[in-house]
Amino acid sequence: MTGWAGLKSGKIKNFNMIIFVNDIEKTVDDTCTLKNLLESMNLYEQKGIAVAVNNSIVTKKNIDEYILKNNDRIIVIQAAQGG
Repeated sequence: MTGWAGLKSGKIKNFNMIIFVNDIEKTVDDTCTLKNLLESMNLYEQKGIAVAVNNSIVTKKNIDEYILKNNDRIIVIQAAQGG
């Protein structure tokens, strides 16, 4: 049966999708949130982070629940202190 490859023993298998982070292709689980992505990059707890998905800024309060989609383009910018 095509279309049901993800079902086995009543469990639904998560599939992978492609996203782009700062123009670098990454493969992530299809249930990946922006929070999951930033945690995997050790950036979630960092101060001075700005994130945009498909050229739209995502506010800090929306990062936890923002579910990524196939081919999303994420830009992560970290402010640097200089002097």
